[in-house]
Amino acid sequence: TAESLPPITVFPYLQGFEAGTAGWSSAAISGNNLWQLGYPSQEQIAGPYSGGNAWMTLLDQDYENNANCWLKSPPFDFSDLDQPNLSVWLNIWTEDSWDGMILESSINGGSTWEHVIGDTGFYNNTSTSGPIPQPKWSGRTADVQGIWTRYSTSLPSLANQSNVLFRFRFGSDNSVVDEGIALDDFRIWNTILPPATAHSPQPAQGAIDVPLNTHLGWTYTTQDGYTDPLLYQ
Repeated sequence: TAESLPPITVFPYLQGFEAGTAGWSSAAISGNNLWQLGYPSQEQIAGPYSGGNAWMTLLDQDYENNANCWLKSPPFDFSDLDQPNLSVWLNIWTEDSWDGMILESSINGGSTWEHVIGDTGFYNNTSTSGPIPQPKWSGRTADVQGIWTRYSTSLPSLANQSNVLFRFRFGSDNSVVDEGIALDDFRIWNTILPPATAHSPQPAQGAIDVPLNTHLGWTYTTQDGYTDPLLYQ
């Protein structure tokens, strides 16, 4: 299971599933487990985002009614990630507002799960209809065949957590089905702030041999006509 796998510690992490499941797993909470890995071959969702594989709620037929199933990641160690971020490419074709999917996270090995609300725009639907709570992914990414859309969010509540799991949970009501949701190219990275830039302070006109400090580690001493860093502390 994902809980027994060693946590992933190397970032950025990008998984396109070209070599197989890569430690991801799926199961049903109720109904059937619809998640399949392979080449989507439906009318609207007719291929992965990249390569030859994607996860989808049934690759070659519509999803089922009364579904409640998840696709779960391997564990991640965010101990060194102060500002973790996540993105995923999705192709969505479900009964609008009624059937859909959310991202959930766990920091206790999967004992409990929290709805990842995400930044503005992370989800495309805020309807309270159907079995999946809002905000969620539902309806269409676009009314054009085969359109994949990248959804991304920061994860401030998971910063520096040592055992993080994610799962995409799909649910449908008891009537009306469609092609489903396909998922590809899942990515995690840490936002790294650019280093501070030292700027040479300028002494008063005509001042000579005036020590200056930028408070960024550089000690400056003015000399006639210019200012130059002389010593790094």
